[in-house]
Amino acid sequence: AQNADNAFMEKIMDQLVEGMEADIPDAMIEARLDAIVEDFGYRIAMQGMDLESYLKMSGMEMRQFRGMFLPQAEKQVKVRLVLEKIAKLEKLSALKQDIEAEYKRISEAYNVPVDQVKAMVDAKDLGEDLKVKAAIELVKRGHRIIADDAVEIIKEGAYRLSGSAPELIRHYIELRG
Repeated sequence: AQNADNAFMEKIMDQLVEGMEADIPDAMIEARLDAIVEDFGYRIAMQGMDLESYLKMSGMEMRQFRGMFLPQAEKQVKVRLVLEKIAKLEKLSALKQDIEAEYKRISEAYNVPVDQVKAMVDAKDLGEDLKVKAAIELVKRGHRIIADDAVEIIKEGAYRLSGSAPELIRHYIELRG
């Protein structure tokens, strides 16, 4: 089931960035590439090998190794930018209690005191990550509904209501048949 969910989310993310045109600063892609390489280094360190030894054993230079992950880094940056835009358009926010709960979750996951997590992870950055997670949930739901399935109702007077599709799915129609 987890693999099916991951495949579903992968398709959704591909659709989100398909045809996306944006001037993405190289620094953003390089920073994401650095994080991917660092994560890879942590994972092989858990197996008792350092990244430098891995590269020697593989016959690769760091430049080549980083190049293997470039498409992944570019896609991840694009997805993040789209999700941040969705979060902004939907006016998503992270409440203090949500941030505190996330600090606690990280603390428990890595068996590190909450104060140490707080010292390492900025609350503002954590809040941004939570907004992106909320945007992912919106996108998931958006792929299961169409404009006539979700209506926002606004009271415009004592006896008048107005309805429209949520911004995320407004101007889209699904054709069936």
